[in-house]
Amino acid sequence: MSKSGLTDLRNEIKDKKAWLQVEDYNESNKPFRAFLQFKNLDTLYGKLYKVSPAYYPNGITSEEILRNIQKQQLVREIAIPLPSAGDYQTHFTEFKMDPLKDGSYLLLTSAGKAFDVAKDKLGYTQFNVSEWVYVKDNQRYFIRNYTDGKPVTNASVTVFVNNSNRNTGITEQKNILQTKTDEQVKYRDWETDRKST
Repeated sequence: MSKSGLTDLRNEIKDKKAWLQVEDYNESNKPFRAFLQFKNLDTLYGKLYKVSPAYYPNGITSEEILRNIQKQQLVREIAIPLPSAGDYQTHFTEFKMDPLKDGSYLLLTSAGKAFDVAKDKLGYTQFNVSEWVYVKDNQRYFIRNYTDGKPVTNASVTVFVNNSNRNTGITEQKNILQTKTDEQVKYRDWETDRKST
């Protein structure tokens, strides 16, 4: 192996990494779990933003996208201490997310306090907090109460599709249907409704 190949391998082994996963929907006003895989980190820093349901950035590859994320409503900052094994291996853990009100959220993470695109490994995950959860069966959506699983009647439902803007790197969501849950069958077939409008 060449000297440059050895240097690349050494850098890859020492590289800091984090992969964060949060359930798409979490119950409002109750704590919930986040799952984390990490390598060569002793602390993961986070900034939690409340965003519109239509907000969806397309990666974090530039200062412009980072600035756009940081314009959103900051809810809280967090620092998650991690066990430092010093073995260059990937490790797994969970941590508690404090209760949140209903809404859509983006958790921006960084290997460093500065949240520097050039120096720190940045990432994000998006999730929702609600009293309700939906189940999709083909084109039918069933709206259920998160706590007891009972159907929710007369709920306002908005269906979006994602549209990516290649110039800004931001994915916007377009509203394609607004409706209410049906009192008899507790769901609406949005594909049929969309074709009929």
